[in-house]
Amino acid sequence: MDNLPNIIIINFFIFLFLYILYKGLKSIYQDFKNIYYLRIKTYFIKKQKNQEHADTEKKKVIGIGGGGSNIVEFLSKQYESLIINSDKRALEQKKVKNKIHLEKPDNLGCGANEKCGFSLITDEVLSQIDNFIDKNLSITLIATLGGGVGSGSTKAVAEYLSNKNILVKCILVKPFSWEGSKKINRANETIEFLNQLKNVSIIEISNDELKSFEHLSIKESSNLLNNKINLMV
Repeated sequence: MDNLPNIIIINFFIFLFLYILYKGLKSIYQDFKNIYYLRIKTYFIKKQKNQEHADTEKKKVIGIGGGGSNIVEFLSKQYESLIINSDKRALEQKKVKNKIHLEKPDNLGCGANEKCGFSLITDEVLSQIDNFIDKNLSITLIATLGGGVGSGSTKAVAEYLSNKNILVKCILVKPFSWEGSKKINRANETIEFLNQLKNVSIIEISNDELKSFEHLSIKESSNLLNNKINLMV
């Protein structure tokens, strides 16, 4: 009986210790739960914002000239696409929704005259390009170099977008080596011009790469090239 007060005191402190321990663990658990919940909530909010951003800024590609239009026609099922060309008949045959005809008196291409291609990018054409780009902060230009529109018009469009602080990715297909030095030099000059622009990055592809697919048909080898460009986009 003499030890009863001591037992009561000891039991009280044990109870107090267990109570504090319980409250502490419960508090820790609650804090952990709140942090975990906050992280999950933050994750889904971020995911939703990324999705909204992706919806408002879809990848858009612009094909310039005959070759560029051919490639973008292949890509048009996956991306919002625009093709630009001076050859009216060739343009009309493309199964692409958005088209800009570069008006010439004869409605034909510019041939090898890149000054012709550059001059055809008028304020009216640039306005149509702006409507297509809309709110996008980046755009992909695709062209085969060496011709008048493919080289000249690509330079004019890229320069305009660069000055608007739009990020421009240029995927450029260089001529076959057998097409001659004039066409190759024109292509190289275009690349040098584009390299001097701000906000412009360049990916070069040589048509000579298709030589490794000589056992395939022209359509099959072209599809391989188009699929490669699709990965680059």
